[in-house]
Amino acid sequence: MRFASARLTGHFSTDSTPDQAAMRRVALLEHERLEGEAARLRALAGKETQIARRVEQNLALQRLQAELTAVRARLQ
Repeated sequence: MRFASARLTGHFSTDSTPDQAAMRRVALLEHERLEGEAARLRALAGKETQIARRVEQNLALQRLQAELTAVRARLQ
């Protein structure tokens, strides 16, 4: 668990309590989910021919990127 978060953040730290370990686990699962959703949106935006839909998908992707940044911050 700690190694997975260290790969994402570039910072290794230990969990001093079981609650911290649980929060890290939840954040890692959320990060994985958001990465999958971002990949899906990138693929859809790349295939989209209508500009309005592509813009909408890119805005959704930007929101996901902000969420990913917040999750990475929780992992440190």
